[in-house]
Amino acid sequence: MNTNENVAEMVENPRMALFKMAIPTFVSFGCILLNLFFDSIWVSGLGNVEVSVVGITSFIFNLLIIIGTGIGTTVNVSLSKSIAAKDIEESNSLIKNILLVILGLSILIPLIVLPFLDKILALFCTNQIFDASYSYLSILVCFIGFFFVLDILPFLLRLQGYIKIPIVIIVITSGINMVLDPIFIYSFNWGIKGAAMATVCSVIIGSIILFAVLLIKRNEYISIGEYNYNRKRDLKVLKKNIRIGVPVILQSALTTFFSILINNFFLYEGLIYITAYSFTNKLMAFALLPLNAFSSAMISVIGFLIGAKHWDDITPNLKYAFFVVEVITIIPSIFAFFGSDFLSYVLYQTKDMLVINQISLSIKFFAILNIVQNACLLVDAMFISIEKPEKSFYLLLIGTVLTFGAMYVMEYWLHIVNSVYYVLIVVSIVQIVIYYYMFRKDLNEFLDRKRNEKEINEDAELD
Repeated sequence: MNTNENVAEMVENPRMALFKMAIPTFVSFGCILLNLFFDSIWVSGLGNVEVSVVGITSFIFNLLIIIGTGIGTTVNVSLSKSIAAKDIEESNSLIKNILLVILGLSILIPLIVLPFLDKILALFCTNQIFDASYSYLSILVCFIGFFFVLDILPFLLRLQGYIKIPIVIIVITSGINMVLDPIFIYSFNWGIKGAAMATVCSVIIGSIILFAVLLIKRNEYISIGEYNYNRKRDLKVLKKNIRIGVPVILQSALTTFFSILINNFFLYEGLIYITAYSFTNKLMAFALLPLNAFSSAMISVIGFLIGAKHWDDITPNLKYAFFVVEVITIIPSIFAFFGSDFLSYVLYQTKDMLVINQISLSIKFFAILNIVQNACLLVDAMFISIEKPEKSFYLLLIGTVLTFGAMYVMEYWLHIVNSVYYVLIVVSIVQIVIYYYMFRKDLNEFLDRKRNEKEINEDAELD
């Protein structure tokens, strides 16, 4: 299917297009999570300290790669609109900006972060896990550019209609990591460093394959290596997308930083609690797959509808995506809640019953939380679709401050064990009401503005 046929299908049958894009994305995200989860399983054989290292450093590393998340979302929003509007120059200007940003970040982040990495880790790690955390994270930071490539560039293929290719590349990458993990960790006796090296090697290979495919599959909208530079146009496109990308990056940074603070709350309770939280967080991430897949697909589909000026199709398709995500989320959450004892005992290799019992309890809390929180997160993605990412960031910022305050009181003043989970569940229930009300208001304003712009343009053409 070529790009024009792909756009036509998105516009004419958006619900089918939603599933067509979501299911491959679901598989891709699933492979990534499965990869990370097998990392945790292999590392759990080294002990509780190593599991805690992977959990804490993962949050810190995510704080570094959130820029890639913001750029990827910007690509999804902006490129889908420019392709639907058949604006070839804007599409290629966007691609050029993306490649330059990835190259710049690949060089700058290691140069800036590595000299201060010990001080950064000192803020979040105890002496017990500091050395292992430094060894693990420093390796990932050195090769962060390849993580950006695998996070961002698959959108360039999906929006052209090459939906299956990114899945194949992710499967290859994950498969390489799964094979290398036991070899590097145990056969070579590299321990926690081996887990990092296995991840880096697989990501490098996947990035090379992905870029090669992009060069082969490029078309008039994605002309990598053939773009004619235009400083004025490029700067205009860059400014336009900074408005979308910066709030998304700040929001992702806030979410990741909040996750790090949650780690500190559990660290205060003891190593058992943070080990259980780190392990459970990776397990329950599978329940977020429907949300992540359909949110990404929804942003693409809505972007195509906006670019094609099909305003009346936007609201019903947003509601449809919301319904599908909630239905799909409930099923694995119920399974996790009632199967928590089995999951915790079978998947955690070090048979420490205190840790296993806490993991089982954590799984129950996460199962309840996912059902409520996913609704908030999907509405959050909907704000991005209608070009209101700053509104989503402000709401999240206010909610985070209030949530942190409540956790601080319950944890440090009242000393209530597992109070983090109680607060998150209550806050999520309140958030979904506020988020949904604010989104409906902004959606109606967005559609009215776009309809008025269309009428003005039509009148100008008649004159």
